[in-house]
Amino acid sequence: MIEKDPTAYPLITYSWVFLLSIMGGVVSYIRKRRMGKIARFSITELVGEIVTSAFAGLITFFLCEAAKIPPMLAAAMIAVSGHMGSRLIFMLEEGLQKWYEKYVFKKQLSKTKNEE
Repeated sequence: MIEKDPTAYPLITYSWVFLLSIMGGVVSYIRKRRMGKIARFSITELVGEIVTSAFAGLITFFLCEAAKIPPMLAAAMIAVSGHMGSRLIFMLEEGLQKWYEKYVFKKQLSKTKNEE
């Protein structure tokens, strides 16, 4: 079976992913306003939250597809990751860095030692 690439998904799929992600971002923005983390309405802050949420949701969508997670569970995960926004991106970055250090860097280090 041929794996899907990002261009193989229909526009409606991406529309749902972005809609769920953006809704999570708007909820996050409202929560921050109510908690007083954002003093007054800021279009820049709102747009930043939406863009970050859309990016986090898209990453989550691709990870869910790669893991063959059922669509309804994936939709929930996409919405939550949209709400998490930059926190999710930082968590993924940290996880990838640990993975790289554990597997890739260690292999390169042992290969260098074997060549000596």
